[in-house]
Amino acid sequence: MFTNNQPTAGPIAFHKIKMEQPVERFCEDLIAKKGVLLLPATIYDYQENYIRMGYGRKKFPECLSKFEEYLVENFSSAKG
Repeated sequence: MFTNNQPTAGPIAFHKIKMEQPVERFCEDLIAKKGVLLLPATIYDYQENYIRMGYGRKKFPECLSKFEEYLVENFSSAKG
């Protein structure tokens, strides 16, 4: 479902989402349902389905857990 891009400098990375849904809709739904903020790369004028993920927050493990819950609850391919 994702293509991982390791951060090369600092605690931020862009990951490609392999889905038909627009990335903006994915990010809006995630924040509405789980309170997890990921930014669509389109705010940086990048038109492919990438998300910006920051790894430097103190509550990152908690947010990552909520993100996993969202994927399991909303995408059948994430359940396997």
